[in-house]
Amino acid sequence: MRLKLYIGIALLLGSLVVNGQSFKWQAPLQQVAKSGFYNIALTPDLIAKTESEELADIRIFEKNREIAWLLRKATDSTDTAGTLNLEHYSNIPGGTVKVQELKGSKQSLITLTFNKAYQVNKLRLTVEGFRFYRREAWLAEPNPNFKPGRNREPYNRMLSFVILSGKPAIIELTGQNRYRKLYLIIENEDNTPLTVKKIDAFQQNMHLTAYLEKDKRYIIKTGGLDMSFPRYDLDYFNDSIAKSLPYIKVGNFSPAQTLTKQQSSFFISKSWIWGALTVLIAFIGYLSYRMINEMQGKKR
Repeated sequence: MRLKLYIGIALLLGSLVVNGQSFKWQAPLQQVAKSGFYNIALTPDLIAKTESEELADIRIFEKNREIAWLLRKATDSTDTAGTLNLEHYSNIPGGTVKVQELKGSKQSLITLTFNKAYQVNKLRLTVEGFRFYRREAWLAEPNPNFKPGRNREPYNRMLSFVILSGKPAIIELTGQNRYRKLYLIIENEDNTPLTVKKIDAFQQNMHLTAYLEKDKRYIIKTGGLDMSFPRYDLDYFNDSIAKSLPYIKVGNFSPAQTLTKQQSSFFISKSWIWGALTVLIAFIGYLSYRMINEMQGKKR
């Protein structure tokens, strides 16, 4: 009887920890007129609302039922002339450019700022200068440890590239990258600074593929903290599902509703989750200790 009571309490604590999962944003999906597989485009604005760089916090629901999905990325493509194939990329909106000439170090410092932390996969510079030019340049991100007066640069250099006359200046960023601000440092040496007319930022096209049923209402949620990537059976059948599928639209995002009306903000906070985990681990240890003592007592 005691054992059943202990197990029941442990399961209750575990369920409270699981129910602590919540999302910040949700949006309705377009209803489909025919059941089947559909693609859902992951636009720059949608991805900017996620908390996980690996997109582990995206979920699709039909009422309280979680719907399996596949994450697919468009094939990267750059033609032989070195120009960016925009078919495989989405333009990131709202970037502002500020140019500073650092005469002491003979550099141009260009600051690219976005209103959100976007996934940036490529940059394309539009520059003008003398007919022939070749400049060494750097791409950098803000230095979070920068403090004025400590001989530290306000940015961390990430990669180098060359701006060359007659060729498009395209910078490729690898991996999962979320940036609200980026820096470009151009080494001018004794040359006249180049004129940076425009910087275009792009995100590689990505989409979710999911099986949706006719006339049912689906919502997509995101913005959950510390979530692991979902594991669906659908992952094993990626090659069995057509790549060319119709796209459905995602409606406007709004703050997500809590999973249960009785759930308070206390029970979905990180401090509560970690506290509950600590109590659960301690209780399981105590339970194991009591069970061992009871078993030894019966043997005696």
